[in-house]
Amino acid sequence: MLIALIAGLMMSHKLTSPIVRLTSSIQAIMPDDMSVRVPESREDEIGQLARQFNRMADRLERSFRELMQERDTLRRFVEDASHELRTPVTALKTFNELLTSGDAMDGSDRKQFLLESRAQVARLEWIIKNLLDLSRLDGGLVSLDLKSHNPAEMVSASVQAVTPEAEGKGVGIQIKAESPGGSVTCDRRRIEMALMNLLDNGIKYSEPGQVVEIGWKGGQAETTFWVKDQGRGIPSSDLPHIFERFYRSRDAVEEGSGLGLAIVKSVVSAHGGSTSVQSEPQKGSTFAFRLPDRGAASGQPPSG
Repeated sequence: MLIALIAGLMMSHKLTSPIVRLTSSIQAIMPDDMSVRVPESREDEIGQLARQFNRMADRLERSFRELMQERDTLRRFVEDASHELRTPVTALKTFNELLTSGDAMDGSDRKQFLLESRAQVARLEWIIKNLLDLSRLDGGLVSLDLKSHNPAEMVSASVQAVTPEAEGKGVGIQIKAESPGGSVTCDRRRIEMALMNLLDNGIKYSEPGQVVEIGWKGGQAETTFWVKDQGRGIPSSDLPHIFERFYRSRDAVEEGSGLGLAIVKSVVSAHGGSTSVQSEPQKGSTFAFRLPDRGAASGQPPSG
């Protein structure tokens, strides 16, 4: 009986200890630490249960990580929106109070206030659209429409879109291609938006009579696009922060939201690429971004 009792206790411990470890692992899972796993060395039913538990824990950890990412993205969007929308909303409120105050106001002043109000509404529309798009890109919530495109066509379309602005300021645009042929796999609409933002930035900081250069260079592993201006350049202290959203140089006098370059960086990062800037005071700036050759990396030709 003693031998049977000891054998029974040993068998009971052998059977229950894996269940106890599994129970402890389940209890150890917390929202801030979901990395707990149980050994899968056994080949019996307990081992199958452990493997099922680990797979379930993997799915939970992945889902929770995505939810946390979406939460952080939404929080940042709200913070950014409240920060950037404050100025145009305050301006619109002031214009409205002036227009409805009943004070004597001639027709030209009233027209000027209405024109300013229209400009602020347009700014609000632009900010909301681009902030939402930027938050989705940063949160990985955007599906890129990746196809093979001709860089020359994308550059030409981007230049055409900003030509009226450049002509209005008396700034020229020059296209320069170091490798005219080839193709790049990307989301064309978003890359053109990035190029237009860089061109808009170059035009804004150029003086009448100066030229903004845009070009590209294809390679075996990547395609590089760049926009070079002849403006006053960027202080070295601002260069590390130039792609941060809402960042503006202390000596900046041009109007802007500080979102354009942040959008460029997010678009390029979503493609697995990188951004860079080179600048010297009074010698202009060169902004560039590189897109990897996804076809070459995967061993498959680009789809198109």
